[in-house]
Amino acid sequence: MKENNNIRELFEKYVSKEINDEEMQTLSSKLKDPHVKKEFELWKEIDNSLKKTDIIELRNQLKEIVSNSNSNKLKSTKSRKTILKNKYSIAAVIILIVVSGFSLYHMIDRNNNNTITDNESIHDTNEIIHPSQYMVHESSIIEENKIKEEESRESKAKDVEINIKDEELSINNNEEIVVNTQYAMNYTESPYLESYIGETRSVSFEIINPGRSARFKHNESVGFNWYTNTNEAITLIILNNNEEEIFNGRIESLPFILEQILLPGLYYWKVETEDDLLYFDKFYVE
Repeated sequence: MKENNNIRELFEKYVSKEINDEEMQTLSSKLKDPHVKKEFELWKEIDNSLKKTDIIELRNQLKEIVSNSNSNKLKSTKSRKTILKNKYSIAAVIILIVVSGFSLYHMIDRNNNNTITDNESIHDTNEIIHPSQYMVHESSIIEENKIKEEESRESKAKDVEINIKDEELSINNNEEIVVNTQYAMNYTESPYLESYIGETRSVSFEIINPGRSARFKHNESVGFNWYTNTNEAITLIILNNNEEEIFNGRIESLPFILEQILLPGLYYWKVETEDDLLYFDKFYVE
């Protein structure tokens, strides 16, 4: 009874993806027992029925992350163009306001100074300030403020450009994380399918290609060829590492070339008749 509970506990950890390497090895060893394997298959079928909705929801969330990232990137690009387009108009308005303010200030200040000068001239006619001195002083202040305004405008433009680049870099990093996570998941081994590798039946069967655990490049044709003395109809089945069927078809002639383009990942394949499993192996697409 205790051993059965331990086995079921391994089943539960496997379907919930909480199983560690040591427990996975133990499970693979236990699956060599036909009774344990049969019970595990039943356990998996029940769990698959319950979690199909969760898998669909997870994939939708991953797609939504990528979609939102692309949308934010597009908005950032548009925002950058709008800012650069309007910055000169905004700067012109600011300069106009500043120059007008300074001109008004110096007009009032000049009038006040003229009044003081008139009053002082009663006591000392030698202390008279020439109007040209005010004009030079005012011109110098306006020029100095123009330089400061230009420096401020350039500094703000640089800050905006830096913020846009930082945001684009953050979006690209998020997209990279999502892609890398999906890529790694495509190469995770299935303990259940791994337990079948190397199994054959009494019928004479000799594999020609692909070799054991073969590796193919992305967009490279995947071909199958073998020799057998059976006269029964033979079916080729290909599954991904999530135990989902990618191809299922009767093979009428050899060699057989798979026309379907496979995404990078780990795949399992088997050759069988109606009653017997003739061969089981795996291959990788990189």
